[in-house]
Amino acid sequence: MEIGIKGFGYVHSGGLGNHNTPNVVDDGSFIQWSNQLGYLVSALPSKLKEQLIAQFSNFKWIKHIDPCTLFAIAAMEELKKGLHSSFDQQEVNLSIGTSRGASINLEYYIEMFLKSKLGALSPLGSPTTTIGNLASIAGGYHKIKGHHMVFSNTCASSLFSIINGSVWIKAGQCDGYIVGGSEAPLTPYTLKQLNALKVYSHELDDYPCRAMQIDKNQNTMCLGEAACLFYLEEANETSIATIAGWGQSIDHGKTLTDISDDGLGIQESMIKALKHAKLSTVDLVITHSPGTILGDRAESAAIHTVFETLPILYNNKWKYGHTLGASGALSVMDAVQILRTQTVPSIPYLSQDSISAKIDTVMVNATGFGGGTFSLILKRNQ
Repeated sequence: MEIGIKGFGYVHSGGLGNHNTPNVVDDGSFIQWSNQLGYLVSALPSKLKEQLIAQFSNFKWIKHIDPCTLFAIAAMEELKKGLHSSFDQQEVNLSIGTSRGASINLEYYIEMFLKSKLGALSPLGSPTTTIGNLASIAGGYHKIKGHHMVFSNTCASSLFSIINGSVWIKAGQCDGYIVGGSEAPLTPYTLKQLNALKVYSHELDDYPCRAMQIDKNQNTMCLGEAACLFYLEEANETSIATIAGWGQSIDHGKTLTDISDDGLGIQESMIKALKHAKLSTVDLVITHSPGTILGDRAESAAIHTVFETLPILYNNKWKYGHTLGASGALSVMDAVQILRTQTVPSIPYLSQDSISAKIDTVMVNATGFGGGTFSLILKRNQ
């Protein structure tokens, strides 16, 4: 049995939409300097955030939930619009991946606690900061009947969510599964922590994140916020793409946050995915490449080791920033669009033009802090 992707919904710094939304490709990055945060970030426009709060104002807790949960609600709404389905009459499961979860709310309530002389807390603190609320609140709002789960495997979280949903369907445990990721990491603590790791970009040019540029001499990671959710089911003629295989491994580097110089874990996850899909190669690889010197070079080394003939390579973090737990889902979304349009967007700072080619298979890689590596292979639905 192959798993089919029936549709997707998304919200990111460029807007919101679904698989029926026209795919506008340009050479612009959504990463901008934020005077409020003091960092280069890829944030949803404030007007869009206000629009989302107004759109879901019928939910009485809407102003109390974390943006991470709001984005998941919005992405699921777009998914429903694209499929013309409400899901409330079906036994559908839900799993959402995230790295940090309700980080904005958590930092807010901790600050309240530290400032309070009596240590008083709002009763909303716990239900809106636990990581599970991402699925329970979003799923509850949309009346999803099946189980609600959250996966946190750092930056590989949404890819793990997609693989998990595929396994459940293959095992005959459900007919449909909503999967993907959501992340709202633009908080003072998160930004300062990544800056302390010396991986954050301070390049004030048109392309602050230079993911996949192997010869760069400084780290260029920039954070972004986004959510992207997919509906999976057994593949059929209506599938917009199919999931052919996947692989997972672990790669422990010299520290708690890096991977081996040769990307040994990424090598293994790609090899396992190819074996699972019964393929010797793929036409395109969408890399994880976070924009760091070591991360980008390690994945490049892994790809050159695994593939005798180098596939076409693409990455979208230069445009959306690194959306941590949602990044794999955005890569899968781009993979589906590339399979449908048969065009690979350009990466401007690499002096690439858009590529029109026959693309039947795409591999998506994701790597997380701690060494978890995942590879997912998608096929064009014939």
